[in-house]
Amino acid sequence: MDRKIDQQINFEAFKKAYNRFDPRPLQGEDIQRFYVDDLAKSFVNNITTTIRITDRYQKILVIGHRGCGKTTLLNEVADMLKDKYYIISFAAENVLNIFDVETVDVLFATYMEVLKSEQTKQVTFSKEASNAFKSVMEPSANKLRLKELGVEIGLNLPFLSNISGKFAVEKETRAILREDLSKEIDLLQQNLSLACAEIARQTKKEVLIIIDNIDKFNTESAEKVFIRDSHLVTAPEVKMIYTFPLETFYLESINPVRDRYEDQFISPVPLDDIDRNRQGDHFVYLKEMVWKRIEKGLIEDNALEELINLSGGLLRDLVKYMRDACKEAILRNSSSINLAITERVKAKQVNDYYRLFDYQTYGQTAISVRDTRKRPLENHLTYLLTNLFVLEYRLGNDLWYDAHPCLKEVLQRWNQQ
Repeated sequence: MDRKIDQQINFEAFKKAYNRFDPRPLQGEDIQRFYVDDLAKSFVNNITTTIRITDRYQKILVIGHRGCGKTTLLNEVADMLKDKYYIISFAAENVLNIFDVETVDVLFATYMEVLKSEQTKQVTFSKEASNAFKSVMEPSANKLRLKELGVEIGLNLPFLSNISGKFAVEKETRAILREDLSKEIDLLQQNLSLACAEIARQTKKEVLIIIDNIDKFNTESAEKVFIRDSHLVTAPEVKMIYTFPLETFYLESINPVRDRYEDQFISPVPLDDIDRNRQGDHFVYLKEMVWKRIEKGLIEDNALEELINLSGGLLRDLVKYMRDACKEAILRNSSSINLAITERVKAKQVNDYYRLFDYQTYGQTAISVRDTRKRPLENHLTYLLTNLFVLEYRLGNDLWYDAHPCLKEVLQRWNQQ
């Protein structure tokens, strides 16, 4: 009977931990519950300081691998600045088709989010702002036959939500708006700037726009929007923060426009330094992050170290591996997560890398990166960084590269064949 009670207790404990290891970024109360800011503090301070001290309408690129914690970090930035700044924060994938993106899309979606933000907080726009909105929208509204459908064009939440929703999901609507807005892109920028100025005037707070998940754009789209059209996305008179794909920052084409942006790189947590010396304090940090979500007695220390090593310091991977380990513990009716469980988690992840990695084309480059920690070959760089086969690390003034630990296992497997 006691054994059944213990099993039920462990099931509930692992179930709770499984849900706490949800890989979605932390926000709201979860930041206070689960966030460990020891290593992220310097990144947050750099970004907030840049926002506070610049008189320019600065555009900041937050650059790093998918899963390195950029979104959680920006949620912390927003929380720190919310008393002094009017924060408008949204994810690109919620307002754009990220597989079909033009520069005008980013400007229009941002404009709509600014307008919708104000409607929900009942700030009244001036007649000038209302007329400016109608002038930029009417050509497309006529082509979309909105008046015939009984839709009133104006600065009201139903219309704004309707048109922005259609823009995100309907190819025909997007094509019509693009065609008309591209002809009036200067006016679109002015309208965006005007709306932000009115918000600042009424709320007595400077506007800060944070756009997340831009790093999910493919390299071609990111280059088009932020490099070739950098003069357009940096023109609005408002401070903005964009997440940005790491691999795009390696393109030579960014060099002439680099001074139009401030950049903040976010590295995976380095588990060792450039000379392969273990960084014990970083393991402590990652263990604390895990223990905020699971009782210490539910995971053996050597098992936790194994999962940390397997993650390569990439936060989302560590969270995902812990989630998988909790599920394995339930399936195996185990009282704790031990090395046997972590081996099962490891095997699953390594097999995924084995299926995805193109060894014939990129194997020798990956082996070279693993052994030398030097930058991958230029023509292999995008593939390796985008797919997290190779990770970029920064610690102090040092910059180096390494194969993801799961890929190291794959390379070892190929070597033995």
